[in-house]
Formats: sequence, C-alpha cells, structure tokens
Amino acid sequence: MTPSIRRTLAAVVAAVLVAGAAYLATTVLYAAASGGTPAALGATFAYFALPAVVTAVLLAILIAVERFRRPWLTVLLGLLAAALGNDLGTALTLLLQGNPISGAVLAYAAESALGYGALFEGAAAALLIPIGRTVQRRFAGSGAGRRIALVRSPSRTEAVVDDELLVRQWRDYVAAIEAAGWQVREVPADPEQPDALFVEDIAVVVGSTAVVCHPGEERRRAEIPAVRDALAGAGLRLAAIEWPGTLDGGDVVQLGATVYVGRGPHTNAEGVRQLRTIVAAQGRQLLALPASKRPRLGTVVSPLPDGTVAVPARGFAEAALFDRVRPMPEAAGTRVLALGGDTVLVPASAPETARRFTDLGWHVVVVDISELEKIDASVRRMAVLVP
Repeated sequence: MTPSIRRTLAAVVAAVLVAGAAYLATTVLYAAASGGTPAALGATFAYFALPAVVTAVLLAILIAVERFRRPWLTVLLGLLAAALGNDLGTALTLLLQGNPISGAVLAYAAESALGYGALFEGAAAALLIPIGRTVQRRFAGSGAGRRIALVRSPSRTEAVVDDELLVRQWRDYVAAIEAAGWQVREVPADPEQPDALFVEDIAVVVGSTAVVCHPGEERRRAEIPAVRDALAGAGLRLAAIEWPGTLDGGDVVQLGATVYVGRGPHTNAEGVRQLRTIVAAQGRQLLALPASKRPRLGTVVSPLPDGTVAVPARGFAEAALFDRVRPMPEAAGTRVLALGGDTVLVPASAPETARRFTDLGWHVVVVDISELEKIDASVRRMAVLVP
C-alpha cells in the first residue's frame, strides 16, 4: 500500500469513527429526552443517519487536506463541516420523505443546526482530536515499523527572537510530523541548554541501533542523558561514541546501506572510526568525507524520497561522492526532512525547492520555521526519526 493511499484510508477511517461516535451520542441523548422508547430510538437513528453520513464525508476531506497540522484550525473547520453536514443531511432526509424542495424545507434544515443538531456538531468537533487524530496518525503509520520521532522543545536563547512565535512555529512543526504518521515523543526540555532543541546532533539511528553521539562542543554533552533515556524507551539497542572520539549527529547522512560522515569541527577521526565499527555490525558501510570548515554535513546534504540527495547548486565539491544528487537553488532546500514514502518536509524559506519536489509527484509539507531559523534550526536538526 502506497503512503498516499494509506493516508487517504486513514482519513476515511478517522472521519467515520468521529462521525459515528457523535451520531451515537446524539441519538441516544435525543431518544432519551423523547421518552426512551424503542420507537423513539428508532426514529432518532433514522433522522440523524444522513447527517452523520454527510458529515463523515466532509470530515474525511478535511482530515485528508488539513491532516491536523494546526489542531485548533482543524477543530474549527470540523465544527463547520459538521454544521454543513447536519444541514445537508437533514435536507436530504426531508426530500427522501417526499417533501418537495421549498424554502420551508431549507429553513427547517438550517434550523436543525440548533438544539440537538448543535449537540451533534459540537460532539463531532470535540472528538476530532482525541479520536480522529489518534486513529489517523496510527493508521497512516501502520506497517511502517516504530515510526517514532524524538523532539525537544526550545529552551532559552540569547538570540533576538519573538519567543511566542518561535514556540508556535515549533508546535506547528511537531504537528506536521505527527500528521505524517509519526508518533512524537518529546524529550524533556532543558532550560540550561540553549541548543537542546537540535536533538539530531545527539543521536543517530542506524537500523535497530541508536548511536548516542559525543558532541565536539563540550557544553552540549549535558544533553546526552535525556536523549539516551528517550532512545532506550524506543526499544532500540544502544551504542555510544566514547571519548576521545567526537561525533555530531548533524554530520551524519544515511542513504540506503551507506552512512556518510563529514569530518569537521564537531566530528573527529576517532569518532568516525567508532561509528564505522557500529554500522558495520548492521551490515552497512561508512564513507567519510574529508575534513571541512562546513558547520555540519547535514546542513548541506539531505536524503530525498527517491534515494537521491539534495545538495547546494554551487560550492559543494564533495557532491561527487554521492551517486545521485539534486542541486537545490536555495540554501534551505538542502535542509529538508524525508518523512517516509513520498512525503518530505520543507521549510517555507525554500519555496522553489517545494515547487520542484511537488513537480516530482512527492507529497510536500511546507512549514514556516522562520523564527526558528534565526537560531540556526532546520526541519532536520529538530528531530530524530526511528523508522
């Protein structure tokens, strides 16, 4: 089953369960208020049946498009979809009962949005997050292994940023990963570590092994324990880079059976040697790139859904070491996150990259992380994916 088909089925299943639960709750309460007799219950079930069906269709479309990227907006749109579904379903019910199309019929359908109709609409909107998002996320990710995404919320920063906007963008980023079928696990925040947000730098997942890195920056080694504990809870075998080796996860790029490592300020030769031993046990080979002044290899190279890699259009001599590359016109276009299948997360600062990926038939999810980018964040650095 392709990821796009799985996402569509997930949206349908989530919508049916949400509309069905709202339908049952509303009909039982309405029938109880009408006397609680079998006749009242049967009549109530019949009356609300079409509104529930129409609402389920509208909710499926909403979930497939919005995919819970912004929960508050999804709930608001869900309420509108349920109101429209209730009105259309009521009108269809009246027409099937032999009532001609008239202003009175339409007015009655519109009035149905009040009273117990409002109860149905409110129930559907309220159930979207606890039922709809959970079902959609798990169903969309079925058959894809663990599909856990480790993230860590922003800590204090010395940069001049809008703190409220920064946190809101981070939450939207996390919601986008969840909507793609990943189970998000948040590593406890550390207010004393301003770079703890960049969880990718602390760990690398190679097959069934989680490699806990030993960052070249000494101050960042305090971030290790919390990330290591989170990885242990994911059911992975743990390995660690030990001093005098240093390894930054941001210097590691995986492509099929090859693990590329960039030598540089954060990763030394001993760290590369230790990682080579670890990945060899997983049946993979390691290719080290020559030492460079680049910040991290992951800032200029990102794996893509088709096995190619995004690289800078100019100024990246090591591009020849990769079999198939896609030069990107924007710097942010080389810092994207492949989320499995044909889905790729792209920052809003790389619109041309997003357009090119869309032209390739991929499912492109665009997130605005402009405030996060002011502190050197990217969609790659803020997550560790455990497939």
